[in-house]
Amino acid sequence: MIETPVAVMPQTFQTVSIFFWGGGVLAMLVYSIVKYNQDKTLYPLFVLIGSLIAIPYEAVNNLLGHCLHPQTGQIVAVNVLDRPIPVWTMLAYSWYFAIPVVLIIEFMLKKGRFTPRKWWIAYAVSVLGAFLVELVFVKLGVWTYYGSNQPVKLFGTVPLWWGFVNGSSILSLTILVYLLHSHILKGAREWIFLPVLPMLVFIVHGAPSLPAWFAISSSMNKAVTNLGALGSVLLSLLVVWIGVLILNSQEDKS
Repeated sequence: MIETPVAVMPQTFQTVSIFFWGGGVLAMLVYSIVKYNQDKTLYPLFVLIGSLIAIPYEAVNNLLGHCLHPQTGQIVAVNVLDRPIPVWTMLAYSWYFAIPVVLIIEFMLKKGRFTPRKWWIAYAVSVLGAFLVELVFVKLGVWTYYGSNQPVKLFGTVPLWWGFVNGSSILSLTILVYLLHSHILKGAREWIFLPVLPMLVFIVHGAPSLPAWFAISSSMNKAVTNLGALGSVLLSLLVVWIGVLILNSQEDKS
């Protein structure tokens, strides 16, 4: 078992991060109000709040993937499994599990603009965006991946498999929210997204992460952890492909 290191949170960047990610939450809140005035639907608001209360998942994610948000000087949102998770990360969850989800639904899926090619492009953009965010934040010391058994890293900072899982989780969650909103959680039932969305986050991100998590948590052999990471990448690609099949079937029905 690798001992969890102790690190110091960069204070200036932590403060900037809270305002930066918080700005997105505020923008999404305004959009939700506009959307309600237009269509009398509150699902964007409930998805936004649901993404924020999904933050305990970050502790599970970090524990099994050997990630670390510096503990010393951290402005803590929650402390789960003896893992303090900062406020800025809770706000950032909206940028993964609310903002892109609602925007893709409203400006692609509801408008009939889905094509398999656009979906794979959306996945590529999501993966690239996740990598860029991680590279910047790891370099600045706002979080880190620890342990000598970490799989292959991008520029020696971010294990490659994380970007693929992060990207696929956004698109998988988008499909699930879209289907639920279209067929089940409408009108007076929209509030159910509040308890449901955190569970969906655990599923769409946690499930493809399992091979990498198991390997990192159980072996110091980098051949084993790289194999686990490859398994997570392949599962991520698989769920994106399944998503294309699901959306194609929805298009055929309409």
